[in-house]
Amino acid sequence: MIKLNKGDYTLTNVRYIALVTSLFIVFFELLRGIILFHYRHLAVDIPSVVLIKSFLIGFRFDLTVTSYILAPVVIIGMLPKIGLSASRLTRRLSYIYLIVMAAIAFVMTTLDIEFYGAFNTRLNHIPLDYMDDSGTILQMMWEMSAAIPVLILWTVMTFGFGYLLYQITKITFRNVKQDSLLHQIVIYPLILALLFLSIRGRISYRSPIRWGMAYFSNYHFANQLALNSCFTFIRDTLDSSVREKERKESALMPPWEAFTEVRRLLGIDSTDILQGHPIARKEQPNLISRLKSSGNDITEIPLNVVFIIMESFSAKLIGCCGGENLTPEFDRIVQDGLLFPRFYCSGGHTRNALFTIVTGLPSLLGRQSFAKRSESQLPFSGLPMLLKERGYRNYAYVTHDPIFDNKRGYFISNGFTNIIGLYDYQTEVELSSWGVPDEVLYGKALEDMNNYKEPFFAMLEGSSNHPPYRIPDRPYPRHDPSRPDVEMFNAFSYADWAMGSFMENAINTDWGQRTLFMIFGDTGENYKPTLELDLSWFNTPLLIYCPALIKPGVSDKVGGQKDLTATVMDILGEEWVNVTLGRSLLDKNNNGHALFVEQEMYGYIVDNYYLIRGQTGSFSLYNLPEQNILTGYEDIKKSMQTSAEALLSATLNLIETRQVRLSEK
Repeated sequence: MIKLNKGDYTLTNVRYIALVTSLFIVFFELLRGIILFHYRHLAVDIPSVVLIKSFLIGFRFDLTVTSYILAPVVIIGMLPKIGLSASRLTRRLSYIYLIVMAAIAFVMTTLDIEFYGAFNTRLNHIPLDYMDDSGTILQMMWEMSAAIPVLILWTVMTFGFGYLLYQITKITFRNVKQDSLLHQIVIYPLILALLFLSIRGRISYRSPIRWGMAYFSNYHFANQLALNSCFTFIRDTLDSSVREKERKESALMPPWEAFTEVRRLLGIDSTDILQGHPIARKEQPNLISRLKSSGNDITEIPLNVVFIIMESFSAKLIGCCGGENLTPEFDRIVQDGLLFPRFYCSGGHTRNALFTIVTGLPSLLGRQSFAKRSESQLPFSGLPMLLKERGYRNYAYVTHDPIFDNKRGYFISNGFTNIIGLYDYQTEVELSSWGVPDEVLYGKALEDMNNYKEPFFAMLEGSSNHPPYRIPDRPYPRHDPSRPDVEMFNAFSYADWAMGSFMENAINTDWGQRTLFMIFGDTGENYKPTLELDLSWFNTPLLIYCPALIKPGVSDKVGGQKDLTATVMDILGEEWVNVTLGRSLLDKNNNGHALFVEQEMYGYIVDNYYLIRGQTGSFSLYNLPEQNILTGYEDIKKSMQTSAEALLSATLNLIETRQVRLSEK
């Protein structure tokens, strides 16, 4: 057993690092308290327990930032012979380094006090956007009434930190004697492991700490208070190169030209556009009014809305869409619903779908998840926010850790009331890397919905039809084990069985009779592809199920996930402000189109034409459903390219100019 004496090198180093860590965190928490005091008017209606939790969650962000700062000191300072205890030079260099880093950190945190008031978000990349005019910006900051108090606060914090650090250093290393080399070698890797864990911010292997972890409540200020401005600024700055690259990929035409084409494409009359906005317009749904005049009782109260998002739900594998016969439950439910077999997801990954479902905008080109960016903290006027304004409570169900891909923060900042994820399920059913099986998610959702106060919006995101295909033993149709795709086929059928069981129970409840169900996929399945952007990957049918309102049938209209917001709002009725780039699929004047992306490529469908911009940037035009390549159709190809690039450019401009939110009130 290793024994450490009070004056041993190793224990002294550990004590010093712990004290310095605590010192940084105390100063960060103090600055959090100053922000709370400065904006106390924003906290009037926030319960004290929520504000306390902001400080507790903030501790985790503070610890992560502090661990990054201390990493060089820990790595070098714990080494034998040249470490903090052994070398006065190492101590002096560490002291200077820590003072400089503290000064830089306190610059960010003190500037953030006024930054939050201006932008309603913690410090991010925005100041860097003005560096070309740094002289003007510095003059403006100096002329602001808050400039001098901020400078004084920064000075006091920096000198106060330096004084306390000096005292800690002097007292800690007053009497030190060398312990054995074995002691130092054993302790060193343990300290490094703790450092790594602190930097990562979480034990979960799925995802490190992200800004979405701070979104624990429905109070925007409390969530923002939990963040650390050093964390938000550095994280956002590190993403800036990727963001700029992807911005250039989607900025394919000037904004005025893009919005002109979008207005034409969506059939927007320029006289209907609200003043000061490029596309916001008031919509006048008439479905509910027609039903009310016919005496339909269901229209007297708001409908609940439930989105069932099936993992990799490709039309190529769905029986009623002419594909492989893997979905007996979906095929059965289709008999009482309105099916859109020519419906398409917005991209090749779940992150694309969730962006579009929440915002009503097409997914942008690029590889990075939008939910991880600081811009995703903007509240978009998509379906969740629109329903929230109408008094709905919004719930999102996922099978895995909701921190993954920053979903929790993205959802809460965009109108969801509660996020139900991996740690909310009480089950002994075997887990996969994607969390609980779909049946557990549906079981929890059904139990909750039986007790929800209406009206509510619930979004259920399954994941069992995703590798590694760990499926419980349930009575779903099994497939020929000799088939090379048998694991995927079985997972597909299991997901269908779980969804069917949920629907069978849900539609027989009182609330189910008053609910609009929308069943569709996050993406398709890249099954036996023949094209560079094969439609099996993007063609995921939509089923609208609400027999009391929607007549059963099959529509050949082309549509995409960006049309979901407009379609639901059309069904719910009442005038609303549409800031999306979608159009109701029930609109008889809507000819329909679909745009989907995969990294730098995109596909665009109008009528029976399919345009692909491939990896090399070249364009190919195909006819549908045959998928034969077409030559000599340059006018059609050019027109489709213009429409697709207008949608992408308009989306980017709406986000960059922060015109994504406009209350319908």
